[in-house]
Amino acid sequence: MVSRALANQFWDKILHFKFHEAQFAEFMV
Repeated sequence: MVSRALANQFWDKILHFKFHEAQFAEFMV
């Protein structure tokens, strides 16, 4: 079972990446 701390760290990185990806796409347009 994955610890909550590890899961939180994982989702934090995913959301952080998606946020920057969306920001980058907006910048390109």
